[in-house]
Amino acid sequence: MPQLSPELVAPLWLWQLAWAMDTADHRPCKVWFTVPPRHGKSELILHDIARTLLRDPTASVLYMTHTATFAAKQSKRARRLAKAAGVELMRDSNRADEWATAAGGGLVARGIGGEVTGRGFNRAYIDDPIKNRAEAESPTYRNKVWDSVTDDILTRLTPSGSVFLVHTRWHPDDAIGRAVKEGWHGITRRAIAEPGDDDGRDAGEALAPALGWTAEVIRDRMRAVGEYGAASLFQGRPRKRGGAVFGPATFYNEIPGRLQYGHGVDLAYTAKTVADRSVCVTLGKQGDLFYVLDVISKQVEAPEFTLSLVSAYQKRPGRMLFLGSGTEKGPAQFIKRRLPKLEFAAARADKFVRSQEVAAAWNDGRVLLPDPVEFPCDWLPSFLEVVEGFTGINDARDDEVDGLINAFRVLSRVRKVGRRNGPRLKRRM
Repeated sequence: MPQLSPELVAPLWLWQLAWAMDTADHRPCKVWFTVPPRHGKSELILHDIARTLLRDPTASVLYMTHTATFAAKQSKRARRLAKAAGVELMRDSNRADEWATAAGGGLVARGIGGEVTGRGFNRAYIDDPIKNRAEAESPTYRNKVWDSVTDDILTRLTPSGSVFLVHTRWHPDDAIGRAVKEGWHGITRRAIAEPGDDDGRDAGEALAPALGWTAEVIRDRMRAVGEYGAASLFQGRPRKRGGAVFGPATFYNEIPGRLQYGHGVDLAYTAKTVADRSVCVTLGKQGDLFYVLDVISKQVEAPEFTLSLVSAYQKRPGRMLFLGSGTEKGPAQFIKRRLPKLEFAAARADKFVRSQEVAAAWNDGRVLLPDPVEFPCDWLPSFLEVVEGFTGINDARDDEVDGLINAFRVLSRVRKVGRRNGPRLKRRM
């Protein structure tokens, strides 16, 4: 890496992965490796593609990642690196997702599930096959990823071929979780070292401070994604659903002035006892703090609940959001005639996934509820019971959680782990 990209910090914290890649030059292996986001694993893989083709320009290499678009982008980067390394490329082979060396080797880059039939590979890299939490929580998508590994990749390796499965952990049943059960060799590198980790670091020491990922920055990001996300993304220890998502509540004794208001709405169909409840959660935001100001929860028909929403908006003007399914668009359109400020959007992930950002803020003490001594509220006991009992698995009642999620989304600008403005392999000074 220093020879091809002297402007980058060499990721010495990934030495085990580099060692495995060197070992694969001499004997076949199946290796998994997990490391936190933005810690240089993809750059190492792309440089190793160039190194592999320089060593053996007849080698056929497969690079697979979460989408075809991103695979093509990474393929272009690998091609530039291979050319800079001195690999002689075939002049008329310049597709974004596929290119060849003059000696007959080359790279094929595909998204998960992409076509690779009729080919054989000496080396395969599976780099971040899962893009986000929503995909990770989907059993269907996890099966798709593993089918690509077993059916599309392993079956097309040459007898001396090797495969490297490298990604941030998301779920106990993700691709690495399944590879472990199949007996693959691998290693976990945690963002913050823990007692007993055998990688030469003291407990509490950051993995890659040279990239700007100091222990302080890591802990700040871990608080932002919450305990569930931090355990998987940063510490390589994904957890199953089923435990409480929201911890003990934090309370406020006074309401600051000049709050920015937002309302989260969840609509029910009927007023029957067995039906869901229609809910409106009102939040006020100042700085990084979110104040739960009011919760309306009723089992009523849409016209009556419309009046409640109009009243909530008139009392505290602010954006009003309802995330729902396609079948719920009708009630939302009905209410929107009386309340144009109501915004409807399709929910792109299940409730458990959507709850992670607000749960992280709640557990970090940034979502505050009224102190029952200073602010007696009829809605508070029921609201607390629903939110603190939420697990994301067949909860008997969770409409208030929907409202809280939507209100938080209206007001928050929580940065997501892995965004483009996060630390990268930075240039040397």
